[in-house]
Amino acid sequence: FAELGEDTLSGKSLDDRAGFVSILYALHLLRDREIGCDIAVLGSVQEETGARGAGPGVFPIRPDAAVVIDVTHGKTTDGPADKTFECGGGPPIGMGPFLNRRLTGLMIEIAKKNDIKYQLEVMEEHTGTNNESINVSRQGIPTAMASVPLKYMHTPFETLRLEDIRMTGRLLAEFAAAYGEVDHNA
Repeated sequence: FAELGEDTLSGKSLDDRAGFVSILYALHLLRDREIGCDIAVLGSVQEETGARGAGPGVFPIRPDAAVVIDVTHGKTTDGPADKTFECGGGPPIGMGPFLNRRLTGLMIEIAKKNDIKYQLEVMEEHTGTNNESINVSRQGIPTAMASVPLKYMHTPFETLRLEDIRMTGRLLAEFAAAYGEVDHNA
């Protein structure tokens, strides 16, 4: 990859790697904290070709809930304004029929409470991510989703802001800590 200034990277295959780095950053932020839930991390294969790895990968874990982290399209001059997101604007939080309303609401609440910039990504149908495979695994797993804005997706010069990776990681860490404190039977 190449550094484009202090906070911008460009290179190939940042899709999914950016999401995984944000997960690793979240774990780094949680390393010395006591939280009231267990965390399992799944890095799966074939997300772009039918999400074939996520469903079987999550099956033996038996999570009570899952947060899917991926990338989404960053704003470019030729991108549709209603389907692209500001790089540096924080993680887009997914909202839609395949995402759990309560978990999504908790994620938005956590972002507001912790002054983490975020954007809302309306996903009217499927999310185009591992979410659907996880969501229907076993008896159904409630999911939430956050993404890293990424320009020029699926090209050799994908471009992103490191600030978005950090904000996504912070959101994920604070979400995990808050999730451990919530009474999920209420």
